Amino acid sequence: MMLLKLDISKAFDTISWGFLLSTLELRGFGPNWRRWFSAVLLTEETSILINGVLSDPIKPARGLRQGDPLSPLLFVLVMDALQAMVNRAKQAGLLSPLNARRQIPPISVYADDAVLFFRPTAGEASTIKRLLTLFGEATGLKTNFCKSTITPIQCNDQQRAMVEAIISCHVEDLPITYLGLPLGTRKPTKAEVHPILDKLAKKVADWKPKMLSIDGRLCLIKSVLMALPVHYMSVLQFPRWAIKYIERKCRGLLWKGQEEVSGGHCLVSWRKVCSLVEKGGLGVKDMNFFGQALRLKWHAKSLE
Repeated sequence: MMLLKLDISKAFDTISWGFLLSTLELRGFGPNWRRWFSAVLLTEETSILINGVLSDPIKPARGLRQGDPLSPLLFVLVMDALQAMVNRAKQAGLLSPLNARRQIPPISVYADDAVLFFRPTAGEASTIKRLLTLFGEATGLKTNFCKSTITPIQCNDQQRAMVEAIISCHVEDLPITYLGLPLGTRKPTKAEVHPILDKLAKKVADWKPKMLSIDGRLCLIKSVLMALPVHYMSVLQFPRWAIKYIERKCRGLLWKGQEEVSGGHCLVSWRKVCSLVEKGGLGVKDMNFFGQALRLKWHAKSLE
């Protein structure tokens, strides 16, 4: 098995308007909706500021507006075409599913971050290359093969070299990073976890917590500090030492408005703080149980 991590060149700026409007029609959008979308696209103008003077208006012929709340939704509709093409290839027997029993499709797409899984054969590698080329010609979203990477998961050196030659991407061994998370065959190292903890420590250092009441500091802990590692903890098990580090920072912020405190400054135990408000606690999440709940939720979703 091999993983292809795609890099799409100038994703938002190159989308074909014709393909987008055709996709909207196929998705069941009525004439009025398509006319409104067309008006939004065709009335767009931009100017360039040169030495303090604005140039004449320039009318773009493709792409989506940066910062427009509609743009990400329209982009997802276009990217869904790639998923449909891969599914068609799987149904035709040109690509293998990730799991033969459950027929999991060999593609994962999140906005313009996409990864494809395929077997290290000449047939599947050629199919992937052809699909991406056709997708780029139709939508304007062309894959930059020089920046895309292939990651071997289970293959020999001969298969690795063959796939690299067909797809024209360089090889990157595990572990790799996808959607901000480390992907590998082993547990994450301290170096891979520390960026999250450093971000948390910086937030505490940048605040002026001593100027806040204990209620204000409690609100910051619940709404900000506890939310920082959620993305990581939803998929991967947070190390016990990292959980203790976060709890130590939260204790210091809660009781004294500083980064860390000794046990004598804590008015009650941290277990009591993490208890429900109805049971006399403060309702702060227990990071260990919270992580387990997040991973169980992800596991349940993946089984649907």
